[in-house]
Amino acid sequence: AENEADRFNQLLSLNPSPNTNWARYLNVVQRFTTGPNLDSSTFDQFLDFLPWIGNNKPFSNSHTASLSVSSNTPLPTFSNINVGVKSDITKHLNKENTRWVFIPNSSPDIWTGAGYRKQGNNNGISLTSVLPSSNSSQQFNPSSMENQVTSGGSPAKKTTTYPALPNSISPTSDWSNALTFTNKNNPQRNQLLLRALLGTIPVLINKSGGSGNEFNKDSEQKWNETDKLGGNLPGFGEVNGLYNAALLHTYGFFGTNTNSTDPKIGFKADSSSSSSSSTLVGSGLNWTSQDVGNLVVINDTSFGFQLGGW
Repeated sequence: AENEADRFNQLLSLNPSPNTNWARYLNVVQRFTTGPNLDSSTFDQFLDFLPWIGNNKPFSNSHTASLSVSSNTPLPTFSNINVGVKSDITKHLNKENTRWVFIPNSSPDIWTGAGYRKQGNNNGISLTSVLPSSNSSQQFNPSSMENQVTSGGSPAKKTTTYPALPNSISPTSDWSNALTFTNKNNPQRNQLLLRALLGTIPVLINKSGGSGNEFNKDSEQKWNETDKLGGNLPGFGEVNGLYNAALLHTYGFFGTNTNSTDPKIGFKADSSSSSSSSTLVGSGLNWTSQDVGNLVVINDTSFGFQLGGW
């Protein structure tokens, strides 16, 4: 390949099917999830299986993986591929052979692109309209001007929904600059990889949908609101108002995973609460909206980092 980005595309041209042999990637994923050294080669080994990042296209909507889906179909970004690979490995290897626990019998629609964003405070895009199985005439178009986050010029820059992001972390529009593939010690890249890891952790979503339950992107989705009782946290590690539809579908939000006696990674939604507050149920963990801003641990003790306290 002429450059490293092309090498990434050549390395893994995914055409996912029910017969995909996810065991091929298991050793890399296991190494990726079992060590605390975030700057080690483990990151780079895993990155080799993510050929659709850093191409300066919204939601990685343009790719050169000739054996994959059509060029008009968005490929998964960080959040999607992380949960997608792990969920399919879990499915194929009968759960016990991986360190990741998923909702029993889940069949996630994981190839949806990057999810969806709010087009206005009271104009949410329904989850069903962005699933690949959807026949909706209003299917989400990640390439439309309304849904792009540009670096400036024409059209005018669309600002992030999180103006309080710490300076060390850039919004999505800066990823193509930060992910310098030829410099594996790029500190900004490592910061963004930590953010990408948040895509594998389903944090709290308080309100979504219609009938008065919509997010207000200006008042409810800000990093500086993490100390308030209502939660006000980004959903599933999203950084620019993008809700990861694949994760929503996978983890069965909206009250479908309410069995607190059998904790899996998922949500226990309190539908009777006017604030729509939720509790994250994980393996040995029970996070509330106040707790999530503290130490985040994956697989109990195998990995942790500080989310709050910038």
